[in-house]
Amino acid sequence: MPHRILILILSLFACTSFAEQTPSTAATADKPAVEKKSETPTVDYGGVTSKTNYLICKNKDVVRTVRVLKKDEGGCKTMYTKEGVDKVVSESTYSAGCWKILGNIKINLEKASWKCKDISDSRVSSSEE
Repeated sequence: MPHRILILILSLFACTSFAEQTPSTAATADKPAVEKKSETPTVDYGGVTSKTNYLICKNKDVVRTVRVLKKDEGGCKTMYTKEGVDKVVSESTYSAGCWKILGNIKINLEKASWKCKDISDSRVSSSEE
């Protein structure tokens, strides 16, 4: 009886594997099966995307900011403002490196009960009297 169950499981697995092959990846008599390349995995850094350049994070009355700035010579740097003092916390030749740091800071702050908001698209305006 255990052999029949094992054979049944193996046959189901084989059918499933065969059914998953598409015509472009399936093997034929004149060409071997082509291995489908996997897509680059998407990594979530606390919801930070390439459009996120400025975060404001609050915990009660305390405010901190994190932002990504482009450097004149290329690349970027991540700035972290705490108690009114700006500090460069990372520099990278690739923008993705700065967004990763910004995202990691956001994740850490939110784990500590901070509320962060993306203000990248916010504009400062003044009214003239």
